[in-house]
This record gives sequence, structure tokens and C-alpha cells, in this order.
Amino acid sequence: MAGKQQPGNNLWAGWDLGESGYKDQMDSNLRFLSAAVQLVLDQSTGALPASPTNGMLVATTGSPAIQARIDGAWVTVATAKKGWLGFDKARDSKVEFDGTEWVLLTTGGGGGGGLPDAPVDGKLYGRKDGDWTLVETTQAVVPVTASRTLGLPDAGAYLLVDSLADLTITVPAESGVDFPVGTDIALEQHGAGAITLGVESGVTINVAAGFELKTGGQYAVASLKKVAADTWTLFGNLEATP
Repeated sequence: MAGKQQPGNNLWAGWDLGESGYKDQMDSNLRFLSAAVQLVLDQSTGALPASPTNGMLVATTGSPAIQARIDGAWVTVATAKKGWLGFDKARDSKVEFDGTEWVLLTTGGGGGGGLPDAPVDGKLYGRKDGDWTLVETTQAVVPVTASRTLGLPDAGAYLLVDSLADLTITVPAESGVDFPVGTDIALEQHGAGAITLGVESGVTINVAAGFELKTGGQYAVASLKKVAADTWTLFGNLEATP
């Protein structure tokens, strides 16, 4: 019987054993393959579709097989090798076979990305393993009961300062502890003792006129933000200048 055009890129196949006269169709196949091979999958994860249509081209989770839906049946048309690239229409993204699964193609992976936009739901996402992962935004609460100098683990933390006596939190010089510009550190005067902000040599803490580098009373909350090299701004519930 005459050849039939196949799903995907409409190449020709399906000749009867011993049939002749398929030269034009095979020449068409080879010309096309030489110029424009590109794997486009209807899906690259999950199980085979429950309601498939003829012409679908899919891969499934945990299998290298690429299957086409032809005449109402699934036919394995290729076996993916590690490093194969394709496009997943369901995920609207370029994908790469890592030897086990089809993963979203990361930047620098031979195709220049393909990662879709992060979900738009008001939450914070970061890129991990070629996909978007929810970033935990809970602020760590760090108990403090005595005077001390800030360290890198304090970046982004909420210092719960609980002391009956006044104490001092010292901001170190960048040469010793290099906090990134933009770092935020919150401080709560949880006890009766006030928090005074001190600095190492070369460090500046800016504060609004009329206020001290000191919290304004029990449960007062202030925040430090690094705005430039060795330069911080303090704001919040602060003690007024006498």
C-alpha cells in the first residue's frame, strides 16, 4: 500500500514489504530531516493521556520512550538519549532529557532558557533544579540576652532582645563581616533593657533628626538596613533626643 504521512512532522512511512515506488516520499523525508529536525512534544511528563487523539507525540515520566498516537494506538517512535532537547507544548517550555526525565531547560543548557514565568499568586519563588520553587519567607526569630556584635547569620533575622539591663548591639565593619547591601535586620526591645546601636570604626548609622540610636521602650521595634558600604539606616520606634 502507499505510504502514509506520520504524526509530528508529517514524514512518510507505512509501505508494504517489498513495495517499490516510494523514492519520492523517502527523498522528501530525508530532505526534511536534514534541514529541520525539532522535537515538539504534546507533553513530556505524567502518564499517557487518558483521551488521546491521533497525531499526539508524548513522553511519560520515568521513561525515555517517545510515543506517537497512530491509528488509535500508541507506537514508540524514538528512544530519548541524555541531552536530547525538545519543546513541551503542555508546559510551554523547552525541555531536556537528563537520562531519566524531561526537565525544563535551564539557562546555558544549549538553548538559552525556556523557563516559564513564575506563578503569579503573591508568593515568592526562586529558581531551583530548572523549575520554580516556593521560597520560605518566614523571618527567623533570634533570641538575644547580652550585648554582642552582629554576624552574617543575623541578616534578615528578627532579633528578640530580652534583658532587664540596657545592652548594645554593635554593627561590624564591612572588612570583618561583609553584609550585602540591602540587608535588613529587625530588633525588638522585648525586655525592660533598651537596645543601643554601636558601631565599629568606619561604620555609619544614619537616623532621622530628633532620634537616638536607641529603642524607645519595652516592645519597641526598630530596623537596620544596609544602604551602602559600611553605611546603615536605623528606623522604627526609637528614643527621642532629649
